[in-house]
Amino acid sequence: MLKSDNCVLTLRKRLFCDTKPTLLPCKTAAFGTQNNRFYKALIIRQLNQIIYLKISLQFYRFISNYKTENKTDGKTPKKIKRAP
Repeated sequence: MLKSDNCVLTLRKRLFCDTKPTLLPCKTAAFGTQNNRFYKALIIRQLNQIIYLKISLQFYRFISNYKTENKTDGKTPKKIKRAP
C-alpha cells in the first residue's frame, strides 16, 4: 500500500468512531457530539478531495498516453485500423 492509501484508510476508520464520554463535569455530551460531527464533516471533505485528485490523475494519465500513442510526424494523421 502507498502512504496515501494508508491515509485514506485511517480517515475512513475515523468516520465510524464514536464520541467518548466527557471527563470533565463542565463539558456536556452535546458539545462532544457536535465536535464529532464537525470532525466527520472535515474527514468527508478530505476524502472527497483525495478522490477528486485520484480521478484527475487517472484522466491526465489517460490523455497523456493517448497523445503519445497517436503522435504523428505532422505530415499525415495516423490511420486507425478497423476490425473486419
